[in-house]
Amino acid sequence: MVDESFRHARVDFEAHQRIDLENECRTMLDATRKILAQGAHGVDAAGLAAIEAAIAEVRARSSRRRASQAAEGGLRPVRRRDACRSPAT
Repeated sequence: MVDESFRHARVDFEAHQRIDLENECRTMLDATRKILAQGAHGVDAAGLAAIEAAIAEVRARSSRRRASQAAEGGLRPVRRRDACRSPAT
Protein backbone atom coordinates (compact mmCIF):
# COMPACT_ATOMS: atom_id res chain seq x y z
CA MET A 1 0.00 0.00 0.00
CA VAL A 2 2.86 2.38 0.79
CA ASP A 3 4.58 1.49 -2.51
CA GLU A 4 1.38 2.24 -4.41
CA SER A 5 1.11 5.58 -2.60
CA PHE A 6 4.64 6.51 -3.66
CA ARG A 7 3.93 5.55 -7.27
CA HIS A 8 0.85 7.76 -7.33
CA ALA A 9 2.72 10.60 -5.65
CA ARG A 10 5.47 10.40 -8.27
CA VAL A 11 2.97 10.42 -11.15
CA ASP A 12 1.17 13.38 -9.59
CA PHE A 13 4.43 15.26 -9.05
CA GLU A 14 5.54 14.68 -12.65
CA ALA A 15 2.14 15.79 -13.95
CA HIS A 16 2.37 19.00 -11.92
CA GLN A 17 5.88 19.63 -13.26
CA ARG A 18 4.63 19.28 -16.85
CA ILE A 19 1.70 21.59 -16.18
CA ASP A 20 3.97 24.18 -14.53
CA LEU A 21 6.38 24.01 -17.47
CA GLU A 22 3.56 24.43 -19.98
CA ASN A 23 2.20 27.41 -18.05
CA GLU A 24 5.65 28.99 -17.93
CA CYS A 25 6.08 28.46 -21.68
CA ARG A 26 2.69 30.03 -22.36
CA THR A 27 3.61 33.04 -20.19
CA MET A 28 6.92 33.49 -21.99
CA LEU A 29 5.30 33.16 -25.42
CA ASP A 30 2.60 35.68 -24.56
CA ALA A 31 5.19 38.13 -23.23
CA THR A 32 7.30 37.69 -26.36
CA ARG A 33 4.32 38.38 -28.61
CA LYS A 34 3.37 41.42 -26.55
CA ILE A 35 6.88 42.88 -26.76
CA LEU A 36 7.10 42.23 -30.49
CA ALA A 37 3.69 43.84 -31.02
CA GLN A 38 5.09 47.02 -29.47
CA GLY A 39 7.93 47.04 -32.00
CA ALA A 40 10.65 44.85 -33.40
CA HIS A 41 13.28 46.47 -31.14
CA GLY A 42 16.01 46.23 -33.75
CA VAL A 43 15.36 42.61 -34.70
CA ASP A 44 15.76 42.04 -38.43
CA ALA A 45 13.31 40.12 -40.63
CA ALA A 46 15.30 36.88 -40.34
CA GLY A 47 15.33 37.17 -36.56
CA LEU A 48 11.59 37.81 -36.44
CA ALA A 49 10.97 34.82 -38.71
CA ALA A 50 13.10 32.63 -36.42
CA ILE A 51 11.17 33.83 -33.36
CA GLU A 52 7.82 33.18 -35.04
CA ALA A 53 8.96 29.72 -36.13
CA ALA A 54 10.08 28.88 -32.60
CA ILE A 55 6.77 30.09 -31.15
CA ALA A 56 4.84 27.99 -33.66
CA GLU A 57 6.94 24.91 -32.84
CA VAL A 58 6.41 25.25 -29.09
CA ARG A 59 2.67 25.70 -29.55
CA ALA A 60 2.46 22.72 -31.93
CA ARG A 61 4.37 20.42 -29.57
CA SER A 62 2.23 21.49 -26.64
CA SER A 63 -0.98 20.87 -28.60
CA ARG A 64 0.20 17.43 -29.76
CA ARG A 65 1.16 16.43 -26.22
CA ARG A 66 -2.17 17.50 -24.78
CA ALA A 67 -4.10 15.75 -27.56
CA SER A 68 -2.07 12.57 -27.04
CA GLN A 69 -2.70 12.55 -23.30
CA ALA A 70 -6.40 13.27 -23.76
CA ALA A 71 -6.67 10.38 -26.22
CA GLU A 72 -5.05 8.08 -23.67
CA GLY A 73 -7.52 9.23 -21.03
CA GLY A 74 -4.80 10.90 -18.97
CA LEU A 75 -6.12 14.43 -19.27
CA ARG A 76 -9.28 16.01 -20.48
CA PRO A 77 -8.82 18.81 -23.02
CA VAL A 78 -8.82 22.22 -21.34
CA ARG A 79 -9.96 25.33 -23.12
CA ARG A 80 -7.32 28.04 -23.04
CA ARG A 81 -9.57 30.60 -21.35
CA ASP A 82 -10.29 28.13 -18.53
CA ALA A 83 -6.65 27.15 -18.12
CA CYS A 84 -5.52 30.78 -17.83
CA ARG A 85 -8.29 31.99 -15.53
CA SER A 86 -7.19 32.85 -12.04
CA PRO A 87 -8.90 30.99 -9.17
CA ALA A 88 -10.50 34.24 -7.98
CA THR A 89 -12.50 34.66 -11.23
